Parts: sequence; structure tokens; C-alpha cells
Amino acid sequence: MIKAYETEGWTFLYLGADHDVWAAGEELGVAEHNRITFLKDDLNQTFECLSAATARYRRSDRSFNGAAEPDTLS
Repeated sequence: MIKAYETEGWTFLYLGADHDVWAAGEELGVAEHNRITFLKDDLNQTFECLSAATARYRRSDRSFNGAAEPDTLS
């Protein structure tokens, strides 16, 4: 279902904590560069990074490509 919506211009982001975000996101069909993992204990950093990624997305060509480095929030 995600792939069908992506062809219509939708972008999906998978944000998760305390599990294998990469495997879960892959299973759902979310692009690797659109998966963000974080620790519950550091929500401020998580949402600062998410906010920055969203701002870049809004200013760009509507692609979250490179929105957050995998190590940034883990």
C-alpha cells in the first residue's frame, strides 16, 4: 500500500523506539532513509532532529532522502 501512495507523491516516515526500526520499516515498505530510531529517554533530541528533517523536506523537492543519519538518534 505504501508504494502505491508514494507513486501519488506521498512520503512516509517510520519513527520508532525500543525495537528494530530498520527491520520493521523495511517490512512495511518504508524507504531506509525515512526510518528514524530513538531512545525514549531523549525525546528532545529526537523531536529536534525530526523537526529539522521536516523543515528540510518542506524546503526541498519533497524527498526525505537523507533526513536523518541512522546513528544520529540511536
